[in-house]
Amino acid sequence: MSAVKGHREEAGMSVWRSLRRRAGVLGAAAAVLLGGGAGYAAAQGPQQAPFPNRPVQVLVGFPAGGGADLIARAIQTQLGAALGQQIVVRNVTGAGGTIAGQQVVTGNTDGHLAILAPLGAGGVFLPHVRTIPYDLEALRPVCGVYDGPGTLMVAPDSPIRSVHDLISMARERPGALNYGSPGPGSPAHVVMAGFTRAVGIEMEHVPFRGSADIALAMRAGQVQVFTDAFNIGSQLDLRPLAVFRREPLPLAPELPLIREFGYDFEFSIHGGIFVPRGVPEPVFARWQAACRTAVEAPETRDAFRRMAVLPMFMEGAAYAEKLRRDHQAVGEIVRAAGVPRQD
Repeated sequence: MSAVKGHREEAGMSVWRSLRRRAGVLGAAAAVLLGGGAGYAAAQGPQQAPFPNRPVQVLVGFPAGGGADLIARAIQTQLGAALGQQIVVRNVTGAGGTIAGQQVVTGNTDGHLAILAPLGAGGVFLPHVRTIPYDLEALRPVCGVYDGPGTLMVAPDSPIRSVHDLISMARERPGALNYGSPGPGSPAHVVMAGFTRAVGIEMEHVPFRGSADIALAMRAGQVQVFTDAFNIGSQLDLRPLAVFRREPLPLAPELPLIREFGYDFEFSIHGGIFVPRGVPEPVFARWQAACRTAVEAPETRDAFRRMAVLPMFMEGAAYAEKLRRDHQAVGEIVRAAGVPRQD
């Protein structure tokens, strides 16, 4: 079994190394793009229509009104203006977002189909706990878009006022406190399994269908703590205790850092845009330039601030490297904490 796990981990690492290599080959394409419309059209080849020549679809693998959906709609207008074409956001839900990923992987490669997805379209956490129904190598990161810093949260009226309180109570009553997650192997489960191990406490994992159900259970006293993106806690009116960052959170600089308590792990629900492998380089460069324009637009930054998320533009190569590092760090926690596979 350990040999199988090692093989899967190495396979996951090779995926992100490959993504990084592919994302880094933009120099010549960008030069063509900057050279003007004639050079751009010529680079696409005589048989390709100029891009974009029809509405562009951006898939979201989660329901309307959820975090990824709201992000997609926040940049929809600015992204469309930068590309010079209408952006159609389409929700394709199920299987942790991998149904949408599958549609992009098997879709057209002319640049008119993309996905906005958190955590590497499944590539950061999922390969460590279950099989993904497509090759992650088939998705190429265009850019990073946003960052939702991971936050340890309690109910508004919880007697737990600090991380010190949580650790003390858990040590006094081993196994009596519960933490919630949207399911076994989810980011919230993995992160908390690593936290409890690092600080030497015992807590019970209680899975739910989603964040809203966890918030209700917290108010009812059935669950004491929950970890998710800062904006989710804000939406659900939960009280933050600390953030999984290496520097203070600009949105709430008074919050302590989890690393101060012996768990040096940076966790966030960040996300970006991905296109299928095989999209022509000039089209990819056009996408990347449009993403930068959309994310850095004042309208986008204002929308993100209202949603309590951080803008995080990163070029494809840099974002691929971040995904690789995050994938490796999560794998170490999964193995150390003994989080079982969910296949």
